[in-house]
Amino acid sequence: MKIKNIAYFVFLFTTQLLYGIKDKADDEDSQSLIVSLQKLSVDDYDSDKEYQIHQKAHNRFFRRLSRKPNIRETIKKFEKNIATKKDLERINLDGLSSRSRILLFRELTSHALAQNISIPFIFHDKKFEISLKPTLRQPGDGIINAIGKYKDIFDILNIYSLDYQKEISKKLKKARKAKPYHPPIPFPILTKEGETFDLEILNILLDFEVARRLQGTEEQEKKSYFAKEIRYWGEYIDYLADSYRKEGAAYGDQKTIDKAVRITDPFFSSYGSSFEKFFSNIKKNQETNLKKETQGDKKIAYIQMDKDHYDSVPLASAIVGALKLSSNSPSLASFVHAPHIRKISNSDFPYGDFNAFQGLPQHRKEATQNIIDLRAAGKNKNSSLEQIHQEYLEIFGGDSESETEEYTEDERFGEESDEEDE
Repeated sequence: MKIKNIAYFVFLFTTQLLYGIKDKADDEDSQSLIVSLQKLSVDDYDSDKEYQIHQKAHNRFFRRLSRKPNIRETIKKFEKNIATKKDLERINLDGLSSRSRILLFRELTSHALAQNISIPFIFHDKKFEISLKPTLRQPGDGIINAIGKYKDIFDILNIYSLDYQKEISKKLKKARKAKPYHPPIPFPILTKEGETFDLEILNILLDFEVARRLQGTEEQEKKSYFAKEIRYWGEYIDYLADSYRKEGAAYGDQKTIDKAVRITDPFFSSYGSSFEKFFSNIKKNQETNLKKETQGDKKIAYIQMDKDHYDSVPLASAIVGALKLSSNSPSLASFVHAPHIRKISNSDFPYGDFNAFQGLPQHRKEATQNIIDLRAAGKNKNSSLEQIHQEYLEIFGGDSESETEEYTEDERFGEESDEEDE
């Protein structure tokens, strides 16, 4: 799908969808925008290819384990308490980047061993819990008890003017970009008719939305850039140790042989058992969740296939887009608006054309792609991996969670390879 006349699409979006929310003409307006979007095209910009580049950048940025010592210690305590069935300690999120919070949530979910448990947290003296509700389709699923449903968030946001919603977006973005990360947001409470939500908890919810859909299969995790990074580093450590052993043996130098035994690296050694345990837990969780499903083999096969859609949506790109776009002309409420309903059996699935958080997997995929394309206004070529990485660093922080990223010339400036990470 190629895009043409993006400026016209932006005009349609801002005048019809955003102001049309209050007109109750949502269905017709949003549908006309999607039709318009599908017809758009700009030079060499390819919508499907852009989406795939975002998928690859998303996996490279988030599908990894945290390298922060305090998070590694927190996870070790959590794992021990789960194993011994002790009460869970409240986890302090103060000072963590959004990226570090996502990696923490992701790994805690893995160590929870597919149990329906509540994990206690504290942030700026505000106590809350994340109640995990793992399923085969979505092992990282859960609910944050300190914030309402998206419908409640939309209803509250939608009472405010477009200008004030811009200020709300800027507050959310400023907290995410600040260092130290996530300082207190001034006047964070929004309310309507007794319903309230806290902007600081909303930022945590956005991070959890990324984390809960990043519980891939063991096979998916082992294909990640991070797994390749660990494997190469381990091979390098082994190479150095082997070189010292050979050199010491050749010259009869016991000190050099001893040096081979002592060689280590804090980055690599901190991941040794954690990395393997993470893979092991993913496999155990999948087996446990499989046993929970009782609707028959066909249902199981469908869920396992459907799960790929959950894992592959680059939700962080939707969040970056929502925060950046809503700081200008689109309303923040439009990105949590779900005017459509998809019925399956006795269940209703509300979704929106630019709502990446609700609906079925295909709805979230389409909404994310719509947001990515909307941000492509004025672009005549696709993004590079490095460009997306830099935007993720801006909105999610956590540059210390990985080594200095190295990109090929194509990854920095040109076309991205279609090859999968091996």
